[in-house]
Amino acid sequence: MWGAAMPAARRVLLLILALLLLLLFLAVPSVSLAQLPASPSPLADAARQLSHKLVWSFPLSQVFSLSLQNRSELSAVDTAIVYREIEAELFRQNKRIVAENAGVTHIRITLSENLDGLLWIAEVLGGDSRTIVVVTVPHPARHPSATSTPRLIIKHELLWEQVEPILDLTLLADQSGSLKEMLLLEPLRILIYRKEENRWKLHDLAALMPPSPPSRDPRGRIDQGIGKFDLHLSGAHCEAWILASLMTKCQPGSFPWPEFNGIDGSPARMVPGRNYFVAGPLSGTETSRVFSPHFSQAPLPHATQSATIMFAGIDGRARVYDYSGEEREPNVTGWGSDLVLLDVACTIGDDLGGAVLATRPSDWTQNDAVTAFAFVDRRPMAASPPLEFPGPITVLWPMSDEEALVVVRNLETGRYEAHRLAISCGK
Repeated sequence: MWGAAMPAARRVLLLILALLLLLLFLAVPSVSLAQLPASPSPLADAARQLSHKLVWSFPLSQVFSLSLQNRSELSAVDTAIVYREIEAELFRQNKRIVAENAGVTHIRITLSENLDGLLWIAEVLGGDSRTIVVVTVPHPARHPSATSTPRLIIKHELLWEQVEPILDLTLLADQSGSLKEMLLLEPLRILIYRKEENRWKLHDLAALMPPSPPSRDPRGRIDQGIGKFDLHLSGAHCEAWILASLMTKCQPGSFPWPEFNGIDGSPARMVPGRNYFVAGPLSGTETSRVFSPHFSQAPLPHATQSATIMFAGIDGRARVYDYSGEEREPNVTGWGSDLVLLDVACTIGDDLGGAVLATRPSDWTQNDAVTAFAFVDRRPMAASPPLEFPGPITVLWPMSDEEALVVVRNLETGRYEAHRLAISCGK
């Protein structure tokens, strides 16, 4: 009888050992990104500081949702490091991040900046309560050459606002230099205003051909010629004359876009029904990587001898190419889809007086901003604080070598605002 009981006892013992091993396995969670050792960097230290403030400043629930938005000059890589460290530190404090839903406290973190450095703001939203935690962070160390780069200031002037979308705006002056007329391009019409008693008054307008195929995000450009204006639209090209009245003539199709070219000088054309360009044949089969689809392009400062042009690609990267068509480093991330080169009356970086204005990545529901970038050892460095706007930027075109036009859709009023931008040299 004893000999028969031994196998049963062993089976029970083995079962107990198996259960203990299973409980030990369940008690030790698998290694995740949040459990990796802390990164020794100023950004990581600041992220941990913000996390500690979130935990100790007020009672934080065990489970919450988390979102992070970058509105600063930090790159996508740096932004990912910040998010990783915040997530990891909260995990170390026994907090767990879940998907956002109505019954869970939500932490919304915004990475912004001012002239003194980075400014990180965390909003804790739960029910009807709203708590804010702020951390200031010095600007990350830049390339040593960047210390000689002056801080630039972007100046802006509101030119016009209206309910209808604005695709482009041109100011016309008389021989004395006084502004006398303003041409305003909309998706389906061109308007001319004249200045009377220091106010713009509508003088004439003309209808334009609807684009075919239609574009959900129409774009347009006014190109001033001799005795007429060329109007470049998504899927059409028009000519306008100012005679006794405003006259127009349009034809459908995809035509070369003003100021936009490939490295070899081949014209850039807008893809029908879309809001981006390709340089070279539209079929796409012969298009090389140099002529990849892009939202905008700008020549780089002329003193940057090994790089001549930058494309803001539809994949979110800005690419730099030299005269031979070879792609040069670095590909730039963290920029929006619009960029333009403006002359500057001071020496900055590698250039003898030029800076690239670039928007930041955002969607149609967010406020946007423009930042001036100088090139130091062929690498773009933020040379100005971001100029904030009350909504998404829909247009960024050059008006001259020294000025640019920006159109923003104000999220509070719903109106489109056209601003003139220029760059001044800081001290």
